[in-house]
Amino acid sequence: MPKVSKAINEIYKQFHSMFPVYVLDITLPTGKNIAIPNSLEIYDVNVTPDKKTLFFENEVEIVNFVRVCIIYWYT
Repeated sequence: MPKVSKAINEIYKQFHSMFPVYVLDITLPTGKNIAIPNSLEIYDVNVTPDKKTLFFENEVEIVNFVRVCIIYWYT
């Protein structure tokens, strides 16, 4: 999740001069988003053969949520 990592690094640097060490425990619902007809899966791990890349249908919302949580934590 490179965009989440970037958001965490940017916010952390505002409060500290070192690089952060973090563990995220993000729980997402399984299946399709039933609120959106013909929607994709909410996330997909079958993007690359090594299964190390995730695709999120609502990645911007996830990044913004993590960003808000970290800012809240530090203020």
